[in-house]
Amino acid sequence: MTVTQLAGALTSGVTGTERERIAIKKASKPFASKTSIQFRNEDYLTASYRRKLSSNNFARRCGLIDAQQTADYALIPSDVEESDLMGSYATTSPLRVQSVQTELIMLSLPAIAGQAIEPLAQLMETAYIGRIGPLELASAGVSISIFNIMSKVFNIPLLSIATSFVAEDISRNENKESTSDGGSQNRSTNGSPLNEMGERKMLPSVSTALLLAIGIGILEALAMYFGSGPFLSMMGISSASSMRGPAQQFLKLRAVGAPAVVLYLAIQGILRGFKDTKTPVLCLGLGNLSAVFLFPLLMYRFRLGVTGAAISTIVSQYIVAFLMIWYLNKRTVLFQSHMKSLHFGGYLRSGGFLLGRTLAAVMTITLSTSMAARLGPLAMAAHQICLQVWLSVALLADAQAASGQALIARSFTKRDYSTVKKVAYFALQGGLLLGFP
Repeated sequence: MTVTQLAGALTSGVTGTERERIAIKKASKPFASKTSIQFRNEDYLTASYRRKLSSNNFARRCGLIDAQQTADYALIPSDVEESDLMGSYATTSPLRVQSVQTELIMLSLPAIAGQAIEPLAQLMETAYIGRIGPLELASAGVSISIFNIMSKVFNIPLLSIATSFVAEDISRNENKESTSDGGSQNRSTNGSPLNEMGERKMLPSVSTALLLAIGIGILEALAMYFGSGPFLSMMGISSASSMRGPAQQFLKLRAVGAPAVVLYLAIQGILRGFKDTKTPVLCLGLGNLSAVFLFPLLMYRFRLGVTGAAISTIVSQYIVAFLMIWYLNKRTVLFQSHMKSLHFGGYLRSGGFLLGRTLAAVMTITLSTSMAARLGPLAMAAHQICLQVWLSVALLADAQAASGQALIARSFTKRDYSTVKKVAYFALQGGLLLGFP
């Protein structure tokens, strides 16, 4: 600020013949009283602002400085300081903490429903097959275990990577749009772009995930169809076993649905990157509901038995895949013409680490299934029932992890590290609580 030395004629109540102003230096801090009054964060900002305005009015009315000099010498509130104070308040406010927690819960609830639908449908499939006989249940159980193992090894890493990459892509686009002239019109609310009904987003991460899903799905289908014999031998089902024929036939049929499963899992990860966990629930619900109606119709009405169960599941899987493609096509361009913009390298590098983690988790299930299959049809049938019940409960925690992953990816890209810490803290709390039951 400017310290003014006055002498001479009367000017605004100050006597003297002439005025002389000596600029000491510009203050780095706005004018404020030395008296320290403790306010809450929001009260402090208001009180500080009022004190600065009072200082400005006093200086102008006394004729010490004019309005322009008031701005020059920082007697008005500093935009930088005020924004810093507001930012500090935003990151430490209890309301901000509560909003992050609420957003995580609201994203997790639909995701939990989506994670529970498919295991429950498989549990119902197990129940229908079990009514035919223990041999059929044991044969189908081995095949379902092989299918699930193949799916988890490659599909779970792809789903997780797609969530992070798409969330980062969206956040980067939002930052670019916010700095452009029309950026304010394209902001997102609740994870959905405001222009999603108009111009679709161009996201390279989406096209990369879809192309990888199609390629991995075709490879999985070919591997399970032509390698059904070796896979069953690895699980302890010899060629002389009574389970060998039905299990091999069931696995070959289920292999036809592998491309659809990989594709809709990848799209599910993409939609999580948009912070949309409701659309996958709707698609999975409709698809698996169709399987519930087809199970008794094909298995008992048309007397197809285990083959009818496999066909019902395949039909439901493709229904889910087509519904998710239809919804995703409304939001973003599915495939881009320029291959150079795709992120195959990033997906493969990140997928390598997740692949190792998934292999470690899947090996336990593979070993237990193999040991149960060697004990005979009754032991394998009992193991299949217990495994499906356990999976239905254990996969619920993954829903919260996926929701937290989408929030963390977006916040990290925006360098909002305080929100990253809050989301991680709440996610760890929720995982600990879900693990106790």
